[in-house]
Order: sequence, then structure tokens, then C-alpha cells
Amino acid sequence: SGQPPVYLPCAMLVQRGTIVMSQCEARLPSIKVLEQVMEAAMDGCRAVFDILQASIREHATNLLLSRTGQLSIEHLFAQYQNNNINNTEETR
Repeated sequence: SGQPPVYLPCAMLVQRGTIVMSQCEARLPSIKVLEQVMEAAMDGCRAVFDILQASIREHATNLLLSRTGQLSIEHLFAQYQNNNINNTEETR
């Protein structure tokens, strides 16, 4: 629609749904546009949170399994294959 892109760095406590930092230096034409930009930024924060949380859970599981002697090469290979399948599906 001819509008320049709006950059809105933000930080969010996703589990609380609270924005703790946002910075917008662009002039926005209306409050409605600001609300749309904020919602897109919050969606991005939620997506990053979900990816990080899944990665941390996977790492913690692997640590626990390795410490109890239950981690196997087959388990790691299965995780690797599942991650590749999920990444391929997400890029489609």
C-alpha cells in the first residue's frame, strides 16, 4: 500500500502476555495501524518463545537420558530426522 516498513523491536514476557519493551521511531497513520504492528510483533515474540522452549525441552530430555544411561544413537537419529521433517514442512 505504498507505506514504508515499520520496525518495532519489542520484548515480551510471553507467559504473562506482557510487553516489557517496545520502540517505534516511525510515524504511524493511526492507532489501528499501531495495534496491527504490535500484534504482529507479539506474534513474533510468541513464535520465538515456542521455538526456544521446544529446544530447551529437547536438550533437557537428552541430558536426563544421557545421565541415566538411556540415551542411544538411535534416539538421537530419530530426533534429527523428526527435526528435519518438521523444518521441511514449515518451509513449504
